[in-house]
Amino acid sequence: MDSSILDSLDRKTKLSLLAKIIDYDEIPVTIEQFISDDYYLGLATDNGRGIYKVWRQAFNEMYPDPITLSSTFICLNGSTRTGKSNTSKIMIAYDIYKLLKLGKEKALKYFELMPRPFVIGIGHKTKQQAEANVAEIYELLEQSPFF
Repeated sequence: MDSSILDSLDRKTKLSLLAKIIDYDEIPVTIEQFISDDYYLGLATDNGRGIYKVWRQAFNEMYPDPITLSSTFICLNGSTRTGKSNTSKIMIAYDIYKLLKLGKEKALKYFELMPRPFVIGIGHKTKQQAEANVAEIYELLEQSPFF
């Protein structure tokens, strides 16, 4: 396709085309709606108010739209009690949501196309901390009517 044709399209049309290429039946909601809407994580995040402002801004930078990610590698760092673990849980929940929006067969096809290795890392000082973080991801998902 000629790039000048793509350049002439507005952002919403480009997203719709990308969604069709990936095979979404509908475009997933934005990260902002995902963390604020009661149907997704709004109940768990006080409609997004429970998330530090800096992380809400970071979410919008990491997820510039509902389909793409600004980087293939994201490392959250900072001092203790600054929201890194909560941020990672929300990111994992959003990625699970987007995969579920594809449906089981399409999601499996998507994973087959991904380059190897594919890793989601949860790093903590102890095994117990990592296990607790994974348990918290399940708890977060259980608070959402979508999941």
